[in-house]
Amino acid sequence: MTSKLELINAALLLLGDKASITLGSDASSNFKSVEILYDLFYPTILAERMWLFAMKASVINYIPGALKIKGWKYAYGLPEDYLLISHLQPDRPYEIFGVNLYTSLSPNSEDLPTLFYTHKVSEGQLPAYFVAYLVQRLAALFAMKITNDMQIAQIWGQSSEQKLREAIALDRQSQTTQQIKSNLMLEAHYGDSFRDGYTL
Repeated sequence: MTSKLELINAALLLLGDKASITLGSDASSNFKSVEILYDLFYPTILAERMWLFAMKASVINYIPGALKIKGWKYAYGLPEDYLLISHLQPDRPYEIFGVNLYTSLSPNSEDLPTLFYTHKVSEGQLPAYFVAYLVQRLAALFAMKITNDMQIAQIWGQSSEQKLREAIALDRQSQTTQQIKSNLMLEAHYGDSFRDGYTL
């Protein structure tokens, strides 16, 4: 299990700060600034790409009183933990305005609109490969505040880019890449579940 405090401390250790810190009201002004940076950038870093470990599916709810947007008939509320959309099922054109998703999919449809998206994963659920990347990315973000040395910030920035490539490669290993080709006979027998849900 990894916590917010452990992630911040690990990043500070990379910068040569050997003291563990506390967060909240007991923290020094310098470390409060680090906590603010963490809270700001953690969801942003998660939303930079479609991490498979952070993917989630959720049925979204129709918002009858939402602001009307030209070209769209219906509005649906985005989940509270939504960061980045992957796709909508059933497949329909959509557009996001504020905290709502607009589409032509009727709320009276037999198929409930399901949003597949990146969500804000709690730190305790992060896989090790992402933790390794995140700690170095945080070190790069904290460097100027802690060391006031642009060169150190650049060093950890470059190092985090390599960790990012490694994390992406490991994240992809959990995804099946070869999908069964379309077969009209099997689709006719099993329906859409064959096309959409079966992979090799």
